[in-house]
Amino acid sequence: MGKLYRWLISETEMPSEKLLAPLAESLAADYDISRLAGILLRSNLFFSPTAYRQRVKSPVDFALGIIRPLAGTVSTVHLAEDLAAMGQNLYHPPTVKGWPDSRHWITRYPSLTRLENGGPAHHTDFRCVYAALLDRWLGFDSRGVLGEKHQPANVLRV
Repeated sequence: MGKLYRWLISETEMPSEKLLAPLAESLAADYDISRLAGILLRSNLFFSPTAYRQRVKSPVDFALGIIRPLAGTVSTVHLAEDLAAMGQNLYHPPTVKGWPDSRHWITRYPSLTRLENGGPAHHTDFRCVYAALLDRWLGFDSRGVLGEKHQPANVLRV
């Protein structure tokens, strides 16, 4: 139950056992995870300050979150290379389970690997990343979205 709560509601704040107990009983009654997910996603917890804007996006979540709403198509080979440069190599996850939770991507200490690979996490204005996605990948003029011209980041190539 705790993993589902962390995945859907909050990765940082854990609820009390008193709150999770009825949800666990509901799941044990019929093992209907979709119904339980619906309960969590319609709950006040989902819309609370504990959950709102608290998820830290991994590089793949970040990139796809930009590409998907624009209905663009991108080279999957280049996307995979760029994500690997940001520390998330899609072809070589660190464990069988995949990557650590989102807290791994944001720390108070810079990742030397990401800095050595030229990752944008520590020295790039992310408007340059958006400009690269819009100008190079999707063929749009980024000035219309960003309001001014920004040099596209070299991390993202077509």
